[in-house]
Amino acid sequence: MRERGYRLCDQCGAVENPAVARFRLCGGCMTTQYCSQDCQKAHWASHKVICQHTVAQQQPSSYSSHSSQYANDDYEETVKALRKYTSTHTALLGWAGFQALRLKKVPANIRHSVLVINLTRSSSSQYHHSTSRHNSSRTHENNKDKKFAFHSTQILPLASYLTDPLILADIARRSQRSRASGGVGCLIVVLRVVPYGADINALNNGGEINQVVPVEVDRVEGIQWAERADWESVLREALESGREFRV
Repeated sequence: MRERGYRLCDQCGAVENPAVARFRLCGGCMTTQYCSQDCQKAHWASHKVICQHTVAQQQPSSYSSHSSQYANDDYEETVKALRKYTSTHTALLGWAGFQALRLKKVPANIRHSVLVINLTRSSSSQYHHSTSRHNSSRTHENNKDKKFAFHSTQILPLASYLTDPLILADIARRSQRSRASGGVGCLIVVLRVVPYGADINALNNGGEINQVVPVEVDRVEGIQWAERADWESVLREALESGREFRV
C-alpha cells in the first residue's frame, strides 16, 4: 500500500499509477490485481486454486446460520454487488485499515488484528439499518438507492477470525512478499454483510457474506498519512457519499 492507496500487480510487482491506467481486479476473488491482461493470464496457474476456493466460499451452500434469509438469486446478487463495492472502495479500505490498526505507531498490529467493516443490505424497497448513534432520516435518504449501508466496525484477532488454511496461506505469501521489499506485511480488511437486526458480537462468521481485502503495506516510515482518531467517521461518510476517496 502506497500513501495514495495504489496497488501492486500480483504478477510482476508493478505499482499502479491511476493517472495513466487503473489496474484490473480478478473478476473471481476480487483480491488480486494486475497491470495487464498478460500478467493476469501468466498468474492464473498459481492463482487458480485460491481464486476458485474464495468464490466457492461465497456460494449460498457455504452459509449455514443465516442462509435462509436469502434466496439463491439474492445471494448471488449480494455477492456480485459486494465485489463491485470492494473494487470501488479499495483505496479507502486500505487507509481505514491502516488507521484502525494504528500501524503508524504499532506496525506489529498488522500480524495480529483484522479490521471488520459490517454492512447491511440497503435498497429503495427494503432498508433496515440496525439501531445506532448514526441513524437519521438523512442517512436513510442517502442510502435508499444503494446496495449497502454502513453499520459498524470491529477490530478482531486475526488468528481467530480467519481460519481457512488456503486464505491464510495466501495472506502469508503476501506478507512475505511485502517484507521482502521492505514493507511491514499484509493488512487484512474484511467487508461483512450482516443480517438485519443481528447482534454483531454474537455472529460466528459462519452465516454472513464476506469479502476479504488483503493490502500489502510499504515501509511505514515512507507513508505520510497522519494518524486520524476520527477514521471511522471518515470511513462512514466516504462510503455513504460514494465519492472518490481523497485524504
